[in-house]
Amino acid sequence: MPVMTLEDYEDLRSRLHRYSDIELVAQETSIEPEALLVIYTQKVTRDATRRYYRLKTRARKYYHQWRSGKPLMKFALENRFPPVLASLIILLEGDYPRKGFWKMVENPDRVPDARLRREIKEVVRNDHIYSPEGAGVQAERGRRGEERLQDWLTSQGIGFQDEEDLRGAYPKTPDILLDEPIEYDGTKLFWIESKATFGDRVEVSRNFKRQLKPYSELFGPGLVIYWFGVVEGLQGMRNDVIVAVPEDLEDIKRSLGEN
Repeated sequence: MPVMTLEDYEDLRSRLHRYSDIELVAQETSIEPEALLVIYTQKVTRDATRRYYRLKTRARKYYHQWRSGKPLMKFALENRFPPVLASLIILLEGDYPRKGFWKMVENPDRVPDARLRREIKEVVRNDHIYSPEGAGVQAERGRRGEERLQDWLTSQGIGFQDEEDLRGAYPKTPDILLDEPIEYDGTKLFWIESKATFGDRVEVSRNFKRQLKPYSELFGPGLVIYWFGVVEGLQGMRNDVIVAVPEDLEDIKRSLGEN
């Protein structure tokens, strides 16, 4: 799923209402479930961010309702909100500190109160994004993307430093800082960023503002690769950064051979 038209992307995104839709849409479209999970995850997290304060304004009332016996999972379902995140917002209104909440989520079996233990297990089981398992899946996906990029650079004989090598050396560091710039599409590239996400307009714009623009200001032009593709029209050079997809690595390889 390297490059997708905006129309096709919006249609695909609109069909992913629930986690269970991923397998169904995968069968109907032949798109890999992991790619659909990426799009679904971006949709859920953005929606949660957008509606966070709406739930927050009701949290005190919900907390008292929970104390009176209403299950945490019910609030999540009624508000169409990620269960773990909804539970956090509600329980913070009581005597449950943020760190303490996440400890409960990490180890529900250690929660002393029987009712809370049962409910924490339930929300964790039903949250595929904010649960420890969901967070682990996202972290592993990011790690695989960085490893894939490093393996490709090594196979091409391109020297580089990774984030670990650069730790503390600069105020912001990309995933890869090249030992020597490589030339691609008429531009010398000094760094590469790996993104195990799908590059729609929101994702690309956010990445530019938070990371990519500061990298180009510090090191010069660079490249960001979206392993799960981008919306058509976003690929290519933009403000000293080339937006790329995995297939572009072949073009870069050919370009290296010509130089």
